[in-house]
Amino acid sequence: MEDFLKLAADVWNLKLYDSGGQEVHLNQVVIALGLIVIGIFIGKRVAVIVGKRLIKVSKVNNNTAHFVQRVLFYFFVTIIVLLALPIAGIPITIFAVMGSAVAIGLGFGAQNLFNNLISGIIIMLEKPIRIGDVIEVSGEEGRVEDIGNRCVRVRRTDGIDLIVPNSKFLEDIVVNWTLLDGNIRGIVTVGVAFRISSSRVKIRILFCALCHVCLGPGKLPHTSTVKPSASSSKCIVAT
Repeated sequence: MEDFLKLAADVWNLKLYDSGGQEVHLNQVVIALGLIVIGIFIGKRVAVIVGKRLIKVSKVNNNTAHFVQRVLFYFFVTIIVLLALPIAGIPITIFAVMGSAVAIGLGFGAQNLFNNLISGIIIMLEKPIRIGDVIEVSGEEGRVEDIGNRCVRVRRTDGIDLIVPNSKFLEDIVVNWTLLDGNIRGIVTVGVAFRISSSRVKIRILFCALCHVCLGPGKLPHTSTVKPSASSSKCIVAT
């Protein structure tokens, strides 16, 4: 039993790094990681609570509250890391020695990650898309459900969620159907028998469109007839 405890103590106090008289042991790293994990959890909860309070009390919209949540979360993470390292006995100056190696690793291994992180910040600031917008990106259509640090979650009309990297919305062409208002334009193609009068079809379709509850005020539909084939013709109604 004594041998086991001695082995555990040796592992717990194992020296991992030594540079310029600064030593970093395993126990310091474990304590720092524990503090950071707990702090991130608390910071995330606090950011969510603040966002909900903003919506409830200040009556701000969901996108502004979401942006405030992200900024608070990043702020908490930065403060937590700066506080956790000295508490665990790890000097912050140790990273000056490791800076060159870390920079090389980040340069080669985390280009896409940082690209998406920066793209997410630009999206939250410029707001080319917002939560609740109906968009089309990379041939997929859906509603924006969440804008995260690295990706955007888009729910298609069939209920399937798409995870789209943030950089896609800055590098590719994105169609935002609700950028300026909540009205969505739709096109319905109806096939009719060749012998039926196209004017009668237009009247019937316009009547159905005008009676539809989803047609916004002042938004009048219009119809057009495609050149008929040998057996049928098509009437297109756009709203």
